[in-house]
Amino acid sequence: MKLRSKVNELEHNALVVATGHDYATRYLLPSAMEAERLLVAAGYSVSSFYGNKAKCAIVYTHLCRCKRKGRIPRIAFLVAHGSNEGLHEKRRGEVLVDDNVCKLMRDAVIFAQSCLESGRFPESCTRGDAAVRAMVGFQPKLLVPPKRKWWRELLGQEAAATAHAEYNNCILKPLRAVVSGASEQHATGGAVRAWDSAATAFLGRDDRVAMVFQANATSIKLWKAPVAEL
Repeated sequence: MKLRSKVNELEHNALVVATGHDYATRYLLPSAMEAERLLVAAGYSVSSFYGNKAKCAIVYTHLCRCKRKGRIPRIAFLVAHGSNEGLHEKRRGEVLVDDNVCKLMRDAVIFAQSCLESGRFPESCTRGDAAVRAMVGFQPKLLVPPKRKWWRELLGQEAAATAHAEYNNCILKPLRAVVSGASEQHATGGAVRAWDSAATAFLGRDDRVAMVFQANATSIKLWKAPVAEL
């Protein structure tokens, strides 16, 4: 699916990919869809691939076509299980995004809603002549809330809805900041504060809920390409 804005496509292109094959990635699927709406509202032409369309061959072919046409995505929002090798179609399945795919998004800012383990994958993607500009992700892991039914029983329906909304807000915080013109460093710092604030809000109400937010505050990281010397 492709949503177009009226801006110059040569400068404002974005990519959203979300696998949605298990509970964790399905939980983040609404965040990916909201990210797409946010980018379109900000003037980006967005190409999105969800579910069965989130396949390596499909995404790679699309990016090759974008490169030929000079429409390289400047922002990518990705939801997939991660490892030191890259992001996967399924947990430990075929690689969806690796170094070679990232080379087709040179100078892009990638927001990876993924467990990036030791950080080897983002480190390699932000080095070299074909490096992406930056990657924001989670090292070693991104925690998602427990199943909705469990949270409703734990917190009550209204409080659970508030917690889910706050989680989504924290996930999208760095993307919103960058789209608004903030630096990647500022955006990541703002996300850390948002996760911390959410954790504090749930302390005393249920420490297990607070733990989810606090763990993500600790694990969210920024990997950035080194600035070339003049």
